[in-house]
Amino acid sequence: MLSQKQIQRFGNKVKIQEWERQNRLRIPFEKNLQRTLKNYFNDIAEKTVIAYETGSDVAFLNNLDNSFSRLSNIFRIQYNVIAREFKNIALNRTQNVKDFDTEFEIALAQYINGNVATLVTEINETTREAIQNDILFSVNNNLTLPETSNKLRNTLVGMGLWRASLIARTEVHRTASWANEQTAVQMNIAGTTKEWVSVQDERTRITHAFADGQQVDINGKFEVGGSLLKYPGDPAGGPEETINCRCVVVYTTPDYMTGG
Repeated sequence: MLSQKQIQRFGNKVKIQEWERQNRLRIPFEKNLQRTLKNYFNDIAEKTVIAYETGSDVAFLNNLDNSFSRLSNIFRIQYNVIAREFKNIALNRTQNVKDFDTEFEIALAQYINGNVATLVTEINETTREAIQNDILFSVNNNLTLPETSNKLRNTLVGMGLWRASLIARTEVHRTASWANEQTAVQMNIAGTTKEWVSVQDERTRITHAFADGQQVDINGKFEVGGSLLKYPGDPAGGPEETINCRCVVVYTTPDYMTGG
């Protein structure tokens, strides 16, 4: 959190520094999740090829259903680690805050339960569609078993590389943003406000560029591309407003809470 005095003194400079700080903090978590997902997708590729080569049409598609728990656990573990870390970082920058560990853990469990199943289902459905498309292509073009196996492996491994990166960036950003929001709300500091901050470059969505500088109270929502979002990455915005988002929220408290 920033103090009102810091905002008044340094203006946009301190906001950009806060954007850089939050993005920098997410990098190690993104790399870790990306590596874990890459290994998962590679493993799925090999198991799919093996199941297909053994002639079990049902097995190589059911392989995805069998992996549901595994992928769910990956996200559950990552969400827990990321959220708690960003909560602690926020608390370390703010003075005189009451203990709200229990409330945070309850909210975190709700966040995880509300997001993991949907995310994993979407990931597996995309993989299933890719497999079915490859099989259909192979049948229509009379590919041999080895040719089909290679096509499946190349498709799934190739998809896994960019999907691991995309999903890691999106989910780490979403969870870190949620943790910042939840921490600020549960601090319950009178007079706290929040401001949407986006970096102005060629990668920034037009809707997010327009949202830059928008200020609301701590319980308010930002108007972003026709959606009302509590924080960047809020699922209420849908994929078009959340995937690969890099925006952050700057929370501003009275000077006495941050040492001014």
